[in-house]
Amino acid sequence: MKIMKAVAVCLITVLLALGISACSGTETTTAPSLMEDAPNFRFLLSDDVNAIDDFSSVNVTISKIGVQQGGESGSWLEFTPDVTEVDLKPLTGENALEIWSGNLSPGTYSKVFIYVTEVKGILIEELGGERTEVQLPSNKLQISKPFTIGENATTSFVYDITVIKAGGSGKYLIQPQIAESGADQKFKEVKPGSESESDDEDDIEDEEPEEKSEDDAVTEETSREIAEEFVKDSPTFEYDGVEDTLTLVETVALETDVFWNFVYTFDSLHAGYGDRSGEIVAEVITPHEAVITVEGGEIVSAVMDEAWDMIDQAEIDG
Repeated sequence: MKIMKAVAVCLITVLLALGISACSGTETTTAPSLMEDAPNFRFLLSDDVNAIDDFSSVNVTISKIGVQQGGESGSWLEFTPDVTEVDLKPLTGENALEIWSGNLSPGTYSKVFIYVTEVKGILIEELGGERTEVQLPSNKLQISKPFTIGENATTSFVYDITVIKAGGSGKYLIQPQIAESGADQKFKEVKPGSESESDDEDDIEDEEPEEKSEDDAVTEETSREIAEEFVKDSPTFEYDGVEDTLTLVETVALETDVFWNFVYTFDSLHAGYGDRSGEIVAEVITPHEAVITVEGGEIVSAVMDEAWDMIDQAEIDG
């Protein structure tokens, strides 16, 4: 009898030990690491200081974001932003707003684009306080800025777009700033809905970047980047331009070191200019020459083949 009691006690002890061990094991495996849920890629929007001071607000509606994995033949990944409407006014200098975060496959990415469906610009009271047109060179704003997503880290890519004023026509344009974009850019994150609280900080923050960018904007390299991105984003090139044929053939400094002419050549797969979607066009390799004038970091003139105004997207009379 004593032996049976001893056996029973031993069995109960073993079962209790196994139960505790099992419970302990369950707690370890079911408590997920926070790192598993953390995004490895963040996409932020910022605005380089150019003509934004003419506006009380510039609201940009973004319908889609895309990144190209690998090189020219790599696949494109597209996703809808979490924040689709952004006011660029509070995002000057180093200020940046996250519009998407998630997980992408680790590796190297070569290009980034955003689809902009609408831009609403309201001028400051001193300039009338009314809504004014801000033109898009193309709904698809694309830049080539390689970056890498690692295995156990978060990559934050800052995409910088800016409003510029064409000196000759006085019209406003919006375009990407490749020099201020990338995964290596310093930024101060602005949370959605906190713009009004950070206005005073932005004013202070903007003074230094504006002073800094003044020197950058007048350099030949920065001016060339502005001109090249404008050509790439032009409807003519976007429609059927052959990227490998885009060549800078001449650079001329005009009058001062802040005034540059850049001459680019490229081939199109069809005849004509602009976005020819839905039109019947001749299927013939067509060479183009684009003369882009940049003054103080602003595009003041853009003419293709002496026949097409690339800013107004219209034929040149005469």
